[in-house]
Amino acid sequence: MAKLVDALDSGSSRGNPVEVQVFLAAMLHYAIIANGSLDLPFLQQELESFSHIIACDGGLNALTALHITPSLFIGDGDSVGKIPSHIPQELYPTDKDLSDLELAIKKAFSLNADKVTVYGALGKRTDHTLSNLFLLSRYPEKVLFKDTSETLFAISTKTEFSLQQGSLISFFSLHGPVEVSTQGLQWNLNKQCVDASFFSLSNTTVEEKISIEPHSGTLLLHCGKEGVK
Repeated sequence: MAKLVDALDSGSSRGNPVEVQVFLAAMLHYAIIANGSLDLPFLQQELESFSHIIACDGGLNALTALHITPSLFIGDGDSVGKIPSHIPQELYPTDKDLSDLELAIKKAFSLNADKVTVYGALGKRTDHTLSNLFLLSRYPEKVLFKDTSETLFAISTKTEFSLQQGSLISFFSLHGPVEVSTQGLQWNLNKQCVDASFFSLSNTTVEEKISIEPHSGTLLLHCGKEGVK
């Protein structure tokens, strides 16, 4: 059983985003900056805790604006200008089988990352967002997508974590039916089949500790802002 979260943003009652700190046992944590929607002040604050940062193609533009030098650049370079020569880089052709983000995630794990948090994985182009969500579902308990108001991650085993009571949580199956049981939610499930015709949208936590168990398959979880006034 995975224990994912043990800390939340105590300020969420003030309207701040609920912060889900996932996979606390991770030893080597990489940040990947992609080319989706990014809030620069938020990103700058987040990156203060990282010593390993990968710029994923156009994500380099945000890092340049913040005067942050990444550990590595990965991508085909179609969304950036000249890449500074002092930044280590892995350049790929525009026509390739894997997306820039997939290459960046694979690279992080090849460098022995235990956990990867991706910023800028959502927003802008819908096709890229959808592609990235499917990519996220391939890495349960290992990769997070995070921005100012939401955190997304996938799980494939019974998972316990803490959220402030009244927080919103949704979950979906992207790869066929998944039988799910939950505890600590307003609308708990007991071996309910989650698929394209049934999913949990804007469920609400009624206890600080919650449990979500996919009995088979993988669930995609979305944790948003506080839901109950």
